[in-house]
Amino acid sequence: MAKSGSFLNCGNMTAIGALLGLGVTGCLITGAMITAGPAFAGNAEVSTGPAYYYVNQQPSPGTGSKGSNASFNGFSCDKPDSGGQGPTGTAVTATVTPDISTTTAYGGTLVVAGSTGGTGGTGGSDKTGVCGNGRGGGTGGTGGAVTVTLNGTSSATYPIANTTVVAYSQGGTGGTGGNTNDPGAHGGDGGSGGAGGTVTVTNNMALNIQGGSSSLGIVAQSAGGQGGDGGNNNGGLWGNGGDGVPGGAGGNVTITNNAAITTAAGTPLAAQSIGGFGGDGGSSNGTFGGYSGGGGYGGNAGLVTINNIGVLTVGSAANPSAAAGATAIYAQSVGGGGGNAGVAAGLVALGADGGRAGSGSLVTVNNSSTITAYGPSSVGIFAQSVGGAGGSGGMAFSASGSSASVAVGGSGGDGGSGGSVAVNNTADICTGNGCIPSLATTPVTTDSAGGAVGVLAQSVGGGGGAAGG
Repeated sequence: MAKSGSFLNCGNMTAIGALLGLGVTGCLITGAMITAGPAFAGNAEVSTGPAYYYVNQQPSPGTGSKGSNASFNGFSCDKPDSGGQGPTGTAVTATVTPDISTTTAYGGTLVVAGSTGGTGGTGGSDKTGVCGNGRGGGTGGTGGAVTVTLNGTSSATYPIANTTVVAYSQGGTGGTGGNTNDPGAHGGDGGSGGAGGTVTVTNNMALNIQGGSSSLGIVAQSAGGQGGDGGNNNGGLWGNGGDGVPGGAGGNVTITNNAAITTAAGTPLAAQSIGGFGGDGGSSNGTFGGYSGGGGYGGNAGLVTINNIGVLTVGSAANPSAAAGATAIYAQSVGGGGGNAGVAAGLVALGADGGRAGSGSLVTVNNSSTITAYGPSSVGIFAQSVGGAGGSGGMAFSASGSSASVAVGGSGGDGGSGGSVAVNNTADICTGNGCIPSLATTPVTTDSAGGAVGVLAQSVGGGGGAAGG
C-alpha cells in the first residue's frame, strides 16, 4: 500500500510523498541525488566516478539472515526462525582540503560521504498449516556516523559546477514478518527500522557554485529506516495478521559554516533529519474471519542545527529571476508517517488501527552573517519541524449474504507533533526585490519584495490517518 505523509506548503521546493528508498514526506531542496544513498530530489547535479574529489559512500553491509521456514514430518514440527538483524553501517570521517585552481571551474562534486545500515532479514513462515505462527523480521541496522570537514584557503573562491558536499546516514529497513497458513495462528511481526546515524559537516572553504537550482552548497541528511511489514495469515479459518513495527529514528544533523558561499540559484546550506515510516500490518483472510495486523509507529526525527557565520549569496541583481523561489538556509526535522493497518476478511472481520506518526524534533538556526537572496519569492532562512501523518486503519470485509457477519474497520493513527523551532539571527537578511535598488521600495513589504520572506520558522503537526471501512 502506498504511504503518504503530512501536506507541506513547499513553495517552489519539491513536495514528495515518498523519497526514493526512505519512505518519508517533506519539502526537499531540488538537488543532490545519489543512487547509492538517500535521494534528496530527482534532478540532481552530482557527478559520478572520477569527477568526485573525495568519495566515501559505505554501502549497506548486507542483509540479516533469513529465518528458516517451518517443516513438518507427519509427527512433529520444526518451528520457523526469526530473521537476523541487519548489520550496522560503517562510520565515515573525512577531512578534505581540495587543491583546485581558483580560475578554472571544477565540474564535479567535491565530497560525497555516506553510510547505510543493513536490511533486517525476513522472518520464517509456516507453510505447513500446522506449525503455528510466522516469525518476526530482523531489525534494520543503524546507519554509521558521518563527519566531514572541508578546508581551503580562506581568501580564495572555488568555482564549483555541482553540489559541493553531500553527507548522509541511512538506517536499514526492518525485515518483513513471516506468513502462516495455520488456522488460528499469527503472522510474524516486522522488524524495527534502523536509526540514522549522526551527520556533522564543518565548512571552512569559500565556495562559488555556478550551477542552477540543483547545484547546492552543503547537504546533510540523516534518515531512519522503514519498519518491516507484518506477515499475513492465510489459514482459511481464523487468524491474525502480524503487526507492522516502528520506523527508525532520524539522527541528529549539524552544519557549521565558517566561509562565504555564493550560488547561482541553489541552496547554500541544507540540513534535514527524517524518521522512518512505520511498517504496514499484515492481512488475515479466513472463512470465520480474524484480525488484521496494526500499523507500526513512525520514527521520530532528530535534532537539526545550522550554525552560519559565512556570508551567503543566492543569485544576482543582474538576473534575479534565475534564483526565483530560492532558499539560503534550509533546516528541517520531519517525523516518519505511521504504518497502515492490514486488511481483514471473513465472517467476523476486525481491522486493526493505523500506526501513530513520529514527531519532528528541535530545529535551530544560528546566523551571524549577511544573507542575500535576490530571487522573487525567495527565503533567507527556512526552519521547520513537522510531525508525520498517522497511518490508515485496517479495512474489514465480512462474508456476504450472512446476517451474522460483522466487519469493523480500524481507527486511523494519530499524527505526530511538530517540535520547537528557534532562529537566532544577528545579521542583515535581504530577499527578493528589496535587494535590487531599482526595484526596492520604502518601506519594503512582502508584496513589494516579490513575495520574498526573510525568515520562515514553522512547527507543524501531522494529520491523523484515515479510518478503515
